[in-house]
Amino acid sequence: MIYNLTLDGFKSQRKEGIYVFHSPGCFTCEHHIEIFSKHFSNFYMISTMEDPEYFESIGIKLTPETRIYKNNDLIFRKDGVMFDTQLDEMRKYLN
Repeated sequence: MIYNLTLDGFKSQRKEGIYVFHSPGCFTCEHHIEIFSKHFSNFYMISTMEDPEYFESIGIKLTPETRIYKNNDLIFRKDGVMFDTQLDEMRKYLN
């Protein structure tokens, strides 16, 4: 299931799983999410437009950006659209 997460939700939750940071209206982001949803059934989507300064302060300067968190720790990050090679690399962090 794809979960839309607000900024407050992101800040307050214990981070665990896949997070896709995107900008509304961004063609590249929409394309990435479409590809991504064919490969992964559970992930969070967060719009960086809710507070661009906050997201920049945590290192998100380009969208889309995909991150994996485990036990609140960032263990993987990748800017831009991910293709098969990057998706395979990312899967290693999910086990």
